[in-house]
Amino acid sequence: MTDQATRVVPAGWYEDPASNAHVRWWNGLAWTEHTAIKPTPAPVAQPTTPAYGDYGSGRYGDGYTAQEQVTTATGSTATPETLARIAEARELERQYGISTAENEIIMRAAGHGAASLGAADHGAASHGGASTGSDYRPWNAEPEPVYEEPSSNTASAWFIALWPLLTLAAAATAAYLAFYVMPEPSVAGIPVVAAVALVPSLLTLIWAATDARKLRQNDFRPASPALALLGPLIYLIGRRVRVPGSGPLALLLVLTVIAVGAPTAAYLTGYAVPVTKALEIQQTVQADLVGSGKLASVSCPVFVESLELGSLYSCNGVGPDGGEKLVWVSIDTEDGDFSYALALR
Repeated sequence: MTDQATRVVPAGWYEDPASNAHVRWWNGLAWTEHTAIKPTPAPVAQPTTPAYGDYGSGRYGDGYTAQEQVTTATGSTATPETLARIAEARELERQYGISTAENEIIMRAAGHGAASLGAADHGAASHGGASTGSDYRPWNAEPEPVYEEPSSNTASAWFIALWPLLTLAAAATAAYLAFYVMPEPSVAGIPVVAAVALVPSLLTLIWAATDARKLRQNDFRPASPALALLGPLIYLIGRRVRVPGSGPLALLLVLTVIAVGAPTAAYLTGYAVPVTKALEIQQTVQADLVGSGKLASVSCPVFVESLELGSLYSCNGVGPDGGEKLVWVSIDTEDGDFSYALALR
């Protein structure tokens, strides 16, 4: 690379990036508001390359030479016509109060090699500006890293939003254990059933802690995980106050409506009768046969397939001696009344 390519573009008149018919004053740092009509170039006897700082330097100066050449103070060659235009430019600077000296900061940067082709680069001029030393980047330099805004989305927040479905599943599991697997919870069933019912709340506390830790890593100020003790809704509301993004909170509200509304609608419309009738049969048979000692345990289906008159199905039981027993259940009326009997074998 030549010395001219490594020095800052000095002040001077260059082709106006906004108009091909004008020239604009470059003050060594940026384009100024001073413009002039581009003069008609004199006939060229032989091609020369004016130096930076003279009118028409670089690629913008093609065709702005005259036959006679004069060596300028910068060591470059220029025609008398070019020198006259430079003198005219300096006079115009004095009229407008523009300093004719090159900027000290730029010249100091040029002395340290922090230079740019600036206005001499047609591509920079066509975009309405010229590069300074601080903007100079080699053609083979690594691209600057693109800054990305940190995301407030975390997997833990979305898991918390699933709390209504988890609670519904945990409640169904706890009910099955309480009524079908451990009908006598006074011994060991209570801790197991309670643990299953508390699983969603414990998971919410864990997810709230991991969510807060992830948000801190992304430079957010999260809500306190202790809010999860009041429920996932309170935590997600507190989270939304401090952190952008309403997705988890909106999902929680939607799933809450579904988790509460679906069972309620099934009960009111009669679609839950096969389940409630099966639970009624289980409790009745359990209280009678197990309570009387005829069976050690009994397990009936959790879903009655048919409630039509004469329908018959069986429950599995275990005798006091450990042998398998059957309990036959029949639907006796259209209202769902039933009867049962312990099989002899």
